[in-house]
Amino acid sequence: MNVLAVSRGENFSPNLVDNDAKILAAVADGLRDRGHDVTTITEGDLIEGRIPQGVGLIVNMCRDRRSLECLRTMEQSGVIVVNSPDGIANCNRETLTRMLLDAGVPHPDSLIVNPTDSVRESLLQGDYHKCWVKRGDCQTMQKDDVVFCNNPEDVERALNDYSHRGIGRAVISKHLEGDLVKFYAVEDSDFFCWFYPFDRGHSKFGYEEVNGKSKGLRFDVSDLRRVCSAAARTLGVRIYGGDAVVADNGTIRLIDFNDWPSFSPCREDGAQAIIQSIESIL
Repeated sequence: MNVLAVSRGENFSPNLVDNDAKILAAVADGLRDRGHDVTTITEGDLIEGRIPQGVGLIVNMCRDRRSLECLRTMEQSGVIVVNSPDGIANCNRETLTRMLLDAGVPHPDSLIVNPTDSVRESLLQGDYHKCWVKRGDCQTMQKDDVVFCNNPEDVERALNDYSHRGIGRAVISKHLEGDLVKFYAVEDSDFFCWFYPFDRGHSKFGYEEVNGKSKGLRFDVSDLRRVCSAAARTLGVRIYGGDAVVADNGTIRLIDFNDWPSFSPCREDGAQAIIQSIESIL
């Protein structure tokens, strides 16, 4: 099959440009080894229409809205697209939060607001003493897109910064105490990787320092995988990763979910799982 592999725009890969490129390259090379004709282009090439003819499958790490429109058009014409453009769009913070809460996927209590809204009363009534303020219109692109807050004043400062930066929506989620766990997974495969990111020094912006070193709280890994898979099915993505918090009683709740992350701690196994998952739908 003629396969198009589309890399992620660098502005959507903060501190992870090389790692994101490596996982896509590993998948592209693996598909070539299995006899597929693979062409790799950038997200910018896709937006500009520099697309080869006869493509039957697109594997992509796109996030730009213009890219997703291109992918939707090709998907509607019969091209198989992984991850699907609608699934990628669903991973924008506001949409993701709404969908997971509506579906009953374990997730912290959250408020969705405009940065100019008065939120102090809602914070106090909802017991949002420690919380996270996250830009709602997309996933994290720079460190200040996610802010840990200890009080309403911190929240108001974060929202004010968003307003000045032209960010129109924000998600405020309660902080969860417990062990922070990072995971990578591929739907319709046996692959599932998890670890404690703080303990390994694995970090993009240092947010892991808030929960700190894990206590080794006991939990059922099959429960974690079940929660992650429920989120993936709800959002409509096959290749994904994210973060969860394990409470003292073993309860698991998702705090972050990403379409096609870098898989950097488990790239080789992750790439093989992605290839097998893709080929299962051809």
